[in-house]
Amino acid sequence: MKRVHNLKKEGLGLLPQNSWINKYLDYTRNQESPTRFHIWSAIGCIAATLGRKVSLYRGYYQLYTNQYIIMVAESARCRKSTSTDIAIDDLLETTNLCNIVRQKMTAEKLCVELSRTDVINNEIVLYAPELATFLGASAFQSGLIPLITGLYNCPAKTSYKTKESGEFEMNRVCINLMGATTLDWMSSNMPGDTIEGGFTGRVIFVVAENRRHKEAWPSIDNSQVETRQELLVDLTRIAKLRGNFEVTEAAKSTYKEWYDTTPEVEDVRLRGYDGRKGDHVLKIAMILSASEDHILVEPHLKLEKRHIEMTLGLLDETEKLMALAYRGAAYSKTSKDNDRVLRQIEQLGGIITHSALLKKNYNYLNAAEFKIVMDTLIESGQVSLQIARTGKKTYKLTKRGE
Repeated sequence: MKRVHNLKKEGLGLLPQNSWINKYLDYTRNQESPTRFHIWSAIGCIAATLGRKVSLYRGYYQLYTNQYIIMVAESARCRKSTSTDIAIDDLLETTNLCNIVRQKMTAEKLCVELSRTDVINNEIVLYAPELATFLGASAFQSGLIPLITGLYNCPAKTSYKTKESGEFEMNRVCINLMGATTLDWMSSNMPGDTIEGGFTGRVIFVVAENRRHKEAWPSIDNSQVETRQELLVDLTRIAKLRGNFEVTEAAKSTYKEWYDTTPEVEDVRLRGYDGRKGDHVLKIAMILSASEDHILVEPHLKLEKRHIEMTLGLLDETEKLMALAYRGAAYSKTSKDNDRVLRQIEQLGGIITHSALLKKNYNYLNAAEFKIVMDTLIESGQVSLQIARTGKKTYKLTKRGE
């Protein structure tokens, strides 16, 4: 049975059939991971291939396509690492187009990798299928995360001082990060000041709750073998793209209308990401453009209206669950519980009885703790309490504006 991926549900209903991403989704159609994990793995794969070779002139700076993408889900539920392994190990590693680093990283090791003088661009792909192992427990308190944060903009020239090895000079830097982790690790290892410090605003956290389908015996047919070969050949061609993107007037108009009229997000945890969303949109739009077949035949780098529209649709869908990645991120010890309960109500259509909700959470909270969570959600206007004449209590998700 041929699996069909629902691109419209992921905000990519306009994605053309000749897109590298569409081919990638066809190749991975029998694998269980959520479609969005495969979409973002494909985006990360193209970003790594493009490196520092293409860009968009933004008046005061050059914008590159590099991505920091982290897949987030409950442990073993959505096959996070399997989905990223296909992009990195099965395809990117096979092409030998990128410098892929997998071992546990320190700031000094990263500087060594980025200070080579025998290459034109110091491009690197940090691959962390288990983010906890890759970063280590102290990464957010050590110099590694600030270093990765500072290098996100792909500086033409920069330096970094270390205690052990002195100062490193790094030229024409480009970092891509692809990782996967669990919701529990995020909540235990990502303090609130890390969110406010800038790193998370540069990351696309792709959250999923369920696999797209069950596949007891996944297999690849002959057509998928051929598709894989096409993907490898196309990646080699994509790696040859060079130069600055031209932006059509229609694309500029669509982007400006969105940029000028979209209000700030209400969730404080997403404000770092939201403040950089303008650049995220353009970066991903460039990747969508570079993924189309025609650009490989006629390599004219052009950003069109459809690329902006597709990106906005994709990000809108991704953002619906993105805040779950920050669940319990040290703003208060109960924020993890608040987020979990709120999501449970949402998943059940926005309404649930008191007894049913308490039953869902008795492994996490006692009755007194549950009351504190519900009081917080009610007083903050996110949930309303309805009491019937019989005394039966029902919680209802409050719509914005009520």
